[in-house]
Amino acid sequence: SFVVKRTAIHSLKEDDRRRKNENIFVDLAFELTRDNELIDLKNKMLYSFLATKYNTQLPFIVNSDFQLTGDRERIKEDSNWNKFIFECAVELFKDTVEFFKKKKDYENTFYGIIPERHLCPVDRQILKEFYESVHQYCVKSKIILTESGQFEVGEECYFDDKGISTVISN
Repeated sequence: SFVVKRTAIHSLKEDDRRRKNENIFVDLAFELTRDNELIDLKNKMLYSFLATKYNTQLPFIVNSDFQLTGDRERIKEDSNWNKFIFECAVELFKDTVEFFKKKKDYENTFYGIIPERHLCPVDRQILKEFYESVHQYCVKSKIILTESGQFEVGEECYFDDKGISTVISN
């Protein structure tokens, strides 16, 4: 099954393809098993209603009304509209993390939706900015689930890789 998070955005002034105040959507789609574990998507292509050949290397699908090249295989990297969509996708990603954190069934699932920076395609500036923004959010936000059931910022946590917590009680 899929968990889809959606946000509505409005067209930019310089984008004359769309009517003023027309709602356009940005979707992030996450495929989960029946046990609510994230499925690593094999098709990491960007969608503009249909799949493109633009590989994002993200562990989820991004779908929106992107401005595409004439062959509909890639997005226009220099498009302010496409940059705006990815800025909105960052905010939607943040909302999605909060959504997963609040759901008991998903509280550990969302770690799998965090993009790995080393997988970011180096030749895609628009994706590099997305990956970096997501990374900054993850570094500064309370996303580490502690043994006490609270979420904390990673730098404020002790990661017990030696098994000390089994010797020392709370």
